[in-house]
Amino acid sequence: MVTIEYKTLNPQSSNSPQGKSSFKRNDFAARFIPWKPDWQKIVKYGELTIRYNDLPLAMAVYKDGLPKEYDNNETILMFEKPDCYLIVKSDYYTRLLFTEQKILSHNFELSQYQNINMSQVLAGMRNADDPFWSLAGLPGVPIAIGVNGSIRTTSLEELLAFKLEKAAAEMGGTVGPPVSAAANINRTKDDINNLTLGDLVDNAFEVAWQRELKGIAMPEYCRRCAWLDSSRGYKPEVNYSCSIPSDCLNDCVEALQKTHAGVLILRGHLDNKGELVREAEEKIENWGLNFQAWFLWQS
Repeated sequence: MVTIEYKTLNPQSSNSPQGKSSFKRNDFAARFIPWKPDWQKIVKYGELTIRYNDLPLAMAVYKDGLPKEYDNNETILMFEKPDCYLIVKSDYYTRLLFTEQKILSHNFELSQYQNINMSQVLAGMRNADDPFWSLAGLPGVPIAIGVNGSIRTTSLEELLAFKLEKAAAEMGGTVGPPVSAAANINRTKDDINNLTLGDLVDNAFEVAWQRELKGIAMPEYCRRCAWLDSSRGYKPEVNYSCSIPSDCLNDCVEALQKTHAGVLILRGHLDNKGELVREAEEKIENWGLNFQAWFLWQS
């Protein structure tokens, strides 16, 4: 029997997600494309700093004005080159060229590339040596990775998080993976130069766990699969699975309730292959699941 239990401690969240329509699994399948990078490819820290006003691409995209609703703070970006992944310092206006939805769909002209937008570029020019990137003034293909993960007990109980309304990237007020974040890099320059892409992304997932489940030790985890989100500039998303002892369930529930609006506990929803049973798929259609939730059961 499939059961869904909802718990909340957050005074900002008086409403349960029950009764809200979920993102459709078929829409997930149409939106996400499997991503199979070379996880052993080396990561290097570059000495250069990229500024939007030095980029031919930014001058073309921002021809009609800068996105002044954002602060142009310093950040870091990662690019794929033929021989490595390169991490560089950047300003935020540069990052927005590859991550902000309305900017991704803004048509521009750059040399022989006419009436094109960054969504189209990121869909069709993913080779690190494509001539577009040097024309744009960039060292390679921009890679803004997200990480997310499931939490299941050894008896196959599973936790989902009900996100606060203020959550970013279309997640506010939806239910999704209990661990989900941009792949922030928590390593020094010297550490980064000794890492592979797989090392770096695994570390980003560990950082996300520590943020979402403060005080809970990192459990056993594994990298399951990776996808490109065609609706967000072909942004890579890497999915993990975490296994916790059954007696650790309540500790994780309490930790997640402090971070999110609430927590769902699913039981009896998986078959012996770890796939959703039909009854479970029918039930969760009315629990407000976001598009990332389907990573948890997608092979």
